[in-house]
Amino acid sequence: SPHARVCRPPPPMGKGRDKRKDKRQERKGDIAAKQEKKLAKKQQKWDRQEGKAHEEAAEFDDVEALLAAYRHQKKVDATCALEECDTPGPRVNATLAPHPTSKHGELVLFGGEYWSGRSLKVYNNLYLYRPDKDQWREISSEYCPAPRCSHQAITYKSSMYIYGGEFTAPSQSSSFHFQDLWAFNFKHMEWQDCSKVAKGGPSARSGHRMVVWKKNFVLFGGFHAAKSQMEPTYFNDLWVLQDVEGEAVWTTAEYSPYDDVPKPRSGCCLSCYENTVFMFGGYSSQKQEGGQQLHGVSHTDLWQITLPDMKWQKIRTQGIAPSIRSGVSMCADKRRAIFFGGVWDYDDGDKDFQSVFHNDMYTLNWESKRWFPLQPQKKQHRGKAAVHASEDNADQELSEAVPSGRINTLLAVLDNKLYLYGGIREDGSKEVTFNDMWTLNLNRLDGWKCIFDESKMDWDGEEEGQDDSGDDSEDDAQPQSEAPADSKSDPKGKATASALARAVVQVVDSVDSATCPDG
Repeated sequence: SPHARVCRPPPPMGKGRDKRKDKRQERKGDIAAKQEKKLAKKQQKWDRQEGKAHEEAAEFDDVEALLAAYRHQKKVDATCALEECDTPGPRVNATLAPHPTSKHGELVLFGGEYWSGRSLKVYNNLYLYRPDKDQWREISSEYCPAPRCSHQAITYKSSMYIYGGEFTAPSQSSSFHFQDLWAFNFKHMEWQDCSKVAKGGPSARSGHRMVVWKKNFVLFGGFHAAKSQMEPTYFNDLWVLQDVEGEAVWTTAEYSPYDDVPKPRSGCCLSCYENTVFMFGGYSSQKQEGGQQLHGVSHTDLWQITLPDMKWQKIRTQGIAPSIRSGVSMCADKRRAIFFGGVWDYDDGDKDFQSVFHNDMYTLNWESKRWFPLQPQKKQHRGKAAVHASEDNADQELSEAVPSGRINTLLAVLDNKLYLYGGIREDGSKEVTFNDMWTLNLNRLDGWKCIFDESKMDWDGEEEGQDDSGDDSEDDAQPQSEAPADSKSDPKGKATASALARAVVQVVDSVDSATCPDG
């Protein structure tokens, strides 16, 4: 609480017998009075902030009422507007996918969330990014899905389909899991709620994964948490949505008690190659035998299920696999999958957990079932440039720009280039949501290129190790940034990377391996 940080200065001392002592006491009195005024001013500011936070929490604690008000505001008009805009801002647990019909090659970004330390902002914006022009555009409509994160979005023919996800109150006191299916048709530029057509599907959830198989959608896993539950429910069910453009019928794989199937989980990696769906990793929490405390489990197993037989099979892999981690991001690229990042939480022996955030990459070939570390090569210099480069090789290695270690980042492959956007990591008690975008040429693997980096270390929450008796150095310090508004006023503005962002610790995993030969 900010009240605990208030430390009243001692009152002015009384008069002494000599004049110099009196003068010193007067000066001390003036200083003390200024400190008193300064602290009183800060106290008022803290009181206002705390009062505002309580008001916001009271207003937004009822998530269902908030969503009902949101739905009530929707208009019948489904017309969409397309307008050039600035970058979407800090984002995590959103979706990024190639545009299904664009002739120019574009990426589609939808939803996501941003936590400032004081309040959570959940989005339902739909953006288009055109790499050749470095241009962002927003598609806005009064008729659209509710704000959400940890949903799934896949593209099929001329549409993008979204299923499920989660909406959380700004105070994080309550959340709501969706059970709806939406489609955005890029040809007609309109949203369509398909939930009434595709009935009887998976239960409400978030953290699930979805892929396209021929003319069908395949969904696996996820979790659901409710106030009435002591612990979250994790799923290992597999659903297939058939005849998407027609009757849209959901069917599910039936398991017997004797079947060997993956354990329930969320946040896994799912990919489809030919008639086989592959599932890797994920996260769940469970109680240990005889205990009541929940423990997190980072899964490292690989499974495949052949369609339409619906039979799971656990797969042994070869090669150099990633270390134990969760929060890994994955995207498909031809006959392989590309994995980035993740976090490993471990007990340091002092009844505390430490986290290691990764920024390394791996590929898994679906035909050979072999792992390969994917390490971009440093740029090679020729001629005179090579001489100068060899003299300062150490500085070169340090200056190589790479994305910081993070989890739940957005990944997509477009025209043989890997694109990375956002994500989140912890820095002590802070949670840094990234506002950056990177690209890597998968043919040349000649190093990451930063498209933009506007990440900031803004944090409204309490920090670990704060000195309760300490005093701020500035009288009128600027308030921390709120969740960024969806700006349209600066379509070409590209803010330079914040110096604070460069101070974020980068965890670089060195891998002694060449690039994957089967790209």
